Amino acid sequence: MSSHEYGTGSQDTLAFYLTIYHLTAQIPRGKVCTYGHLAYLAGKPNNSRQVGQALKLLPRSEQSHYNSQNVPWWRVIGSGGKVTNIENKKLQTDLLNSELDKSTETFNLNKFGWFPEVDDVDLDFTCI
Repeated sequence: MSSHEYGTGSQDTLAFYLTIYHLTAQIPRGKVCTYGHLAYLAGKPNNSRQVGQALKLLPRSEQSHYNSQNVPWWRVIGSGGKVTNIENKKLQTDLLNSELDKSTETFNLNKFGWFPEVDDVDLDFTCI
């Protein structure tokens, strides 16, 4: 896997992006997680904006191990329970509403939130 494939310049950034993709792939259908919680799980609790950047640069090509078809990027929302992705706001809101059988722009994090502890997620993706 190259850093170019995932839109990054450094190996450290690539490692962070791959961790975010791996974690996002674990968010169950019908649940949402916040950018901040994914940053926490990835060991960089102050990097929630970088989580957003990683998801923005998620490859579309199905030839990439992690791509927009197998990583449910739409399940990641802001800490206020709202979609903060300006570029794909309608698409993301529609995908979430379809999964949650809702019609809303604000998602109840107490009801739909997925907030595991670090020990409860799979961080081992060295086989990739």
